[in-house]
Amino acid sequence: MTRMTLVSGSLVLLAASFLGAGLARVEQPRDAAPRPSAQPAPSVETGAVESIELPGAAHAELTRLVGDWSWTSVLRMSPDSPGSEPEGGSASVEAILDGRFIAIREIGLMLGESIESLKILGHNNAAGVYEGTWLYTGSTATMRLRGQSEDNNRLIVCQAQYATGPEQQQRFLVTISIRSNDEFSTSLVALLPDGSSGPTIDTTYRRQ
Repeated sequence: MTRMTLVSGSLVLLAASFLGAGLARVEQPRDAAPRPSAQPAPSVETGAVESIELPGAAHAELTRLVGDWSWTSVLRMSPDSPGSEPEGGSASVEAILDGRFIAIREIGLMLGESIESLKILGHNNAAGVYEGTWLYTGSTATMRLRGQSEDNNRLIVCQAQYATGPEQQQRFLVTISIRSNDEFSTSLVALLPDGSSGPTIDTTYRRQ
């Protein structure tokens, strides 16, 4: 397998560096995305209008993750392929900016290489969406996430991408599942040119 020269700020992008041309580099349209409405968004759980500026129910669910964790990741080259040998490390989660965001700092091994990452995640009350930025020691790129909850803020599904060139983007599907106060997981799926699922890294976090 050939090694890509650019990997992004997530664990799955480290795996992608070993996959060569198997991942999609997709040109994105130049049209600017429409601006979200500045109206307050309703709470997912209660339907009540929440403040645009202050943390709400979605933020409270995220801050449940504050603390120290161990993590284990498994790579799958395709959805139905067997997983790799598990690798992992440790993570710490803290609430930042008065609970508006969480910061996840990770260190460990992935595919035999040392990695360190910083993942910022929050909920944009005005737009009614989750937004995040993930950074990783293997690259100067940033991966941007944007998505919604499908289960009262406990299952978050995001579209993600990072730039591979002036007009090219590598796209991903990121799913974050908060299973309990002591366990959560992430699934990072590389999207191929036809939109189908490519290599995937599934990571499980357990509270220390």
